Amino acid sequence: MSEDLSREELISLARTQDARIAEQDAQIAELTAAYEALAVRLARVEHLLSRNSSNSSSPPSKDDDPGRTPPAARKKRDTPAGTRGRQRGAPGSNLAWSDAPDQRRDRFPEGSCGCGAELVDARDLGVVDRYQQVEVPLMTATLTQYDQHAVRCGCGKLHTAARPEGAGAGPVGYGPNLQAWAVYLMVVHFIPVQRCVQMLRSLTGATPSPGFVHGVLTRVAALTSEVDKRIRMLITLAYAVCCDETPLRVGPKKPRPGRKKAEKYLLVACTELWTHYQVGDRDLATFTAFVVKDLTGSVVVHDRYRNYDSAELGTLVHQLCWIHLLRSSFRYAARQDWEKIAKALKPVYTAPTEDAATERFLEFAEAWGRKYPAIVKLWENAWAEFVPFLGFDVEIRKVICSTNAIESVNARIRKAVRARGHFPNEQAALKCVYMALMSLDPTGNGRRRWTMRWKAPLNAFQIAFEGRLTPANL
Repeated sequence: MSEDLSREELISLARTQDARIAEQDAQIAELTAAYEALAVRLARVEHLLSRNSSNSSSPPSKDDDPGRTPPAARKKRDTPAGTRGRQRGAPGSNLAWSDAPDQRRDRFPEGSCGCGAELVDARDLGVVDRYQQVEVPLMTATLTQYDQHAVRCGCGKLHTAARPEGAGAGPVGYGPNLQAWAVYLMVVHFIPVQRCVQMLRSLTGATPSPGFVHGVLTRVAALTSEVDKRIRMLITLAYAVCCDETPLRVGPKKPRPGRKKAEKYLLVACTELWTHYQVGDRDLATFTAFVVKDLTGSVVVHDRYRNYDSAELGTLVHQLCWIHLLRSSFRYAARQDWEKIAKALKPVYTAPTEDAATERFLEFAEAWGRKYPAIVKLWENAWAEFVPFLGFDVEIRKVICSTNAIESVNARIRKAVRARGHFPNEQAALKCVYMALMSLDPTGNGRRRWTMRWKAPLNAFQIAFEGRLTPANL
């Protein structure tokens, strides 16, 4: 039939078909975008429905809601029935017999015998039973008055005795032991101020005020300013630094204009041995005042918060935590696919080189891109900050591939600050954080263990960053 059409009619027909094809292409693009948006929404709905009391903070009462995935049945422990005591491999403790007790007390039968004779006059046959008991003495606060005398030397010079160590300027005060108790209860055991005061009153009979307890922590915090400066300097010498932020309720309880919550953020930077922190907002001004600004050429491991990429922080090697990236991927996937997706992504972040990781990611995109396009896009956008660790030695990768080190520190900090509630000012928050960190390893054994584990990465860093550390500053 086209042979009967004129040239002008053929041109008109071709233009009509071109317009129709262009219209269809636009419709296909629109439908594809709508499909991708619906796929993301569907993944989000499936994710929300998969949450229950076993894998989220949802209460058990919500497990029976329509569409909810019930929690998996708990597996029974493989401990043989009837077995008692600690689990296999757990550290044990026991009351051991001591050959050098602090005190010895002889006990004799008291009263009278059935014959009427008093047992106090009976003949001693020796020790037939021994028992050792660990006990603490009853504590009672004692009030001691110190009278400082003045004396005059034969040469005429006057000498006055000083007050005992730890004494304040007032006529009455609490001694160093009671102050140490207050710090120990609040910092090591995370007991709130009011409960700390109650415990001191119950255990010792002393009646300190909440203001006294806060004042003790303030005096302790004043002793740490030089320590803070030295730790900041040591952080700047590190090859790799993990950074993270955690919220703190500091200052006025009423939110500032434009804010939903009356809170600030604690910025934390840590290495295997050192931790530095700063209280402020989650804005660029706080980040530029943070220790990250002083880093030069270090690998900064973070969760991809936008301020880390600011040019005002200087030239840094950014490493995105692959665990955060994996968690973000799960937000777009149904719960039943999490294990499959994690298994498919493992060859990507365990690849020996960046090229190998790219090939494995293309395979993942081909297998899962149609069902979960948002996950593929997420990894593509983060690829530049994900791959730097693949260029280092295996020992270095273990250090910079994730923010696990700082996540464990922040977990302990959050536990401490939640026990305190709302802090009146930044100084109160910082002294609580400092004491919480000090309680992580009170004996120093943990630091010694980490020092030994650090030797292999340290050798790898010394090769990769030759000249960065010298024997003088090691």
